[in-house]
Amino acid sequence: MNGFNPLLTSSAYDNEAENLMYQPLFWVNRDFKINFKLSIAKKIVVGPKHRSYTVYLSPHWKWSDGIPVTTADVAYTYHMLMKLGPLWPGWDSGGFPGDIQSFKVLGPYAFRVVTTHPVNPTWFELSGLSDFIPYPAHSWQKYTVKQMNDNMTNTKFFSVVDGPFRLENFQAGRYASMVPNPAYSGPDKPHISRLIFRFLHSYASVFFALKSGTVQLGNLPAPLYPARKQLTDDRLTITGPNWGCLL
Repeated sequence: MNGFNPLLTSSAYDNEAENLMYQPLFWVNRDFKINFKLSIAKKIVVGPKHRSYTVYLSPHWKWSDGIPVTTADVAYTYHMLMKLGPLWPGWDSGGFPGDIQSFKVLGPYAFRVVTTHPVNPTWFELSGLSDFIPYPAHSWQKYTVKQMNDNMTNTKFFSVVDGPFRLENFQAGRYASMVPNPAYSGPDKPHISRLIFRFLHSYASVFFALKSGTVQLGNLPAPLYPARKQLTDDRLTITGPNWGCLL
């Protein structure tokens, strides 16, 4: 991990932490379905010609400072992505921005996206509209892109979150620690008091950290997969697929 700003990072490791800090517009499960209980959005209305997509937000979501999550935050994200252009890692994918004709805020809890031509609704919802994740406009809009780059690991910059965890500490090359967001407005509060991402720099160090119990959860390196029987006290879980790469 080397940064926690989802507008500026592309690493899967950075994204893992960011996804704990910022609730997604659409929470996509392993069956490629949207779980609206865990999503900022509460429903999507698709126009009859598959060009108009109206998204309604649940009004109960709040930032950790008590400010409601609204379409002002979605609009901030959209305009920032357009400003960043190809500097944003997700540019020119999922129909963004080439297939988008217009973006319009309809009210504090509704916005509409119109595409340039009919598109597959499932594809566009999961790979295009899902990029419209609300980020805290009232906290971030005062910063320039350069200032945001300069604060990629500043815990104070990321003090306002709407996800279940917030960034507590970051030590480059060593670890990042996160603690629960006490104001999390989701349906299921965090069950642990602290989550530490420890940075291990070789296949062997990951394997032996798992074997010794130094870490409680980790990826088993592929070259050492045949030695998995040595992890006698561990439970092996195979996850996936990654829906984002399949669509």
